[in-house]
Amino acid sequence: MFDLCLMMWLLLLSTVLVAPGWVQQESIDGRFAILVPEPLEISVKRIDTEVGSIEYYRHSLSTDHDSLGYAYFSVSYCDYPEGSFPEDSTALIADFLQVTMEQGAEALEGTLIYSDEISIGEHTGRFWRIHYNGESSVMKTRAYLVDD
Repeated sequence: MFDLCLMMWLLLLSTVLVAPGWVQQESIDGRFAILVPEPLEISVKRIDTEVGSIEYYRHSLSTDHDSLGYAYFSVSYCDYPEGSFPEDSTALIADFLQVTMEQGAEALEGTLIYSDEISIGEHTGRFWRIHYNGESSVMKTRAYLVDD
């Protein structure tokens, strides 16, 4: 089954650095581990799409710490039906990630500042940065397509 792992780092008003006391949050089902200042809350939402019903998982944390300023951490993923993104369809995968990036900027009424192709091992992905809220807020996103 195809996993879409979206790692979103929304950093508002401050740059977040790993600090003593951060905890490692792991998800066996989501196949990720991440360092965060506090444990993440988990939510699951069922979304009906053209390819069927998809369960969308979000592990998130909103902070307002003196040392961090305001920050929002989120790791999201979902499983698409098998065969949705055939391995030989690199153009489809690239288009999917491009549209995801553009829709993020549009939803935030922001400006796409930067984007680049990235990967984890053999898994294709994109990194992008969007400025919004009058240029005072920043969203950094890493999105990966993992397994079909």
